[in-house]
Amino acid sequence: MLPIRVMIVEDNTTVAKDLQGCLNDLGYEVTSLQVSGEEAIVKAGSECPDIVIMDIHLRGQMTGIEAAEIIHDQFEIPLIFLSAYSDRNLLEKAKQVGAFGYLVKPFEERELFANIEMAIYKFKVEKERRESEFRLAQIEKLEGFRRMASSLAHNFNNILQVPMGCNELIKDLLPSSPQCQELIQDSTLALKRAAKISELMLIYVGQGTDKFMAFNLTSEIRIVTDSMRKKLPAQHSLEIKFESTDTVINANSEHLQKLLEHLLINASEAIGDGHGEISLSTQVVSGKEAWLQEVFENNTISKKNSVIIRISDNGCGMDEGTRAKIFDPFFSTKFLGRGLGMAAALGIVERHNGAITVKSQTGKGTEVIIAIPCPEH
Repeated sequence: MLPIRVMIVEDNTTVAKDLQGCLNDLGYEVTSLQVSGEEAIVKAGSECPDIVIMDIHLRGQMTGIEAAEIIHDQFEIPLIFLSAYSDRNLLEKAKQVGAFGYLVKPFEERELFANIEMAIYKFKVEKERRESEFRLAQIEKLEGFRRMASSLAHNFNNILQVPMGCNELIKDLLPSSPQCQELIQDSTLALKRAAKISELMLIYVGQGTDKFMAFNLTSEIRIVTDSMRKKLPAQHSLEIKFESTDTVINANSEHLQKLLEHLLINASEAIGDGHGEISLSTQVVSGKEAWLQEVFENNTISKKNSVIIRISDNGCGMDEGTRAKIFDPFFSTKFLGRGLGMAAALGIVERHNGAITVKSQTGKGTEVIIAIPCPEH
């Protein structure tokens, strides 16, 4: 087990050295010694210590409390404050910036050890609590969206039947002039496009038409990629890699093709007008693979062998706030009127008892990972 890594921020060199020796004796690793809040913020970002021990009064323009607030907010690193005296106001300020401990100088070795271990433990518990609350909120939000989408889609379909029927009647009643017939045809085409939006909403809520059958995944992907190569800009390369060419999957072929097409278009749009690379790969992984459960946090997925489909690009990427919203219906970073694609993608994958996740960083591209359970023999 790796030792806990500690960064010390203390402007008194003697105190800092004594603290470093004490930490080393206790089995901790000291990443660096800093004397100002400004330096501490820079080093916290590059060293990523497990915990920071911060003196409240430091050299420079910034106090330890001000530096701690930035470190806690930007890097989510727990902090323990050091002070030459105990003051109620300082304690209150320390609580507000996310401090997980408070030591009054001079302190004993056992106090230091207890503060560090408790701070690490409380930080872990707090982080797990926030993540659990976030996942629960996401589930509740998605469920609410799905109820709304289901109601809208069914009502929308019912309304569309009226103009579709009227178009057929008008077509028979109006003179057979080319201009009239063309206008009716355009109207019918627009209504069919509107019906496709309704279909996407029903797919998102898991109520789309199910036509599951066993087919060769490699062949299906080649159909999509051969078509997409003609649509993608010439400066966007598409690389395909199959771990095996005889992987069989039980799925809805039409929906799977729509899913792959949408993700490849997204990847191309993320690259933009410049040169870029898109890759699509497949592999079959064992349900015992630890990373599978860690990535998807889905017990159903982790108990079975799964087909993994990865689509990645070296485009603009996304920040964490955007990434957290991409499966929301009607959320889009593009122009108004877009935003059902990723919601429908989620619905398609979940309809196949699978899971989908997205990894992305601003300026470093995006990777979409899909896991679909292999057919049981």
